[in-house]
Amino acid sequence: MADAVSAVPDSSKSSQEQQEEKQEQRGKLSPEFVSEMTRELNELMGKLNCDLEFQYHKEVDVMSVRMIDKNTKEVIKEYPPEEMVEGMIKAQEWLGAFLDKNA
Repeated sequence: MADAVSAVPDSSKSSQEQQEEKQEQRGKLSPEFVSEMTRELNELMGKLNCDLEFQYHKEVDVMSVRMIDKNTKEVIKEYPPEEMVEGMIKAQEWLGAFLDKNA
């Protein structure tokens, strides 16, 4: 029952203040938690026998990640797929050309 009471918003605070307070609480991670999560992720990646490759596509403001097999160097997974990023770039170029033509 105590959880239900704590979930009720404080009516003396504005909606903006309540949202900022929630964000502050979510953003606080203890050093112990971060250390443990890092250790677990590194352990998991070691077992997977793969590398992660990150790439930033400034043309469309998108970050992509590839999971690559350490032995064969073959791409196992990719998000978003390269074809999707290329399509986004072409769409943005087309939109730019369209807007320039109509300006």
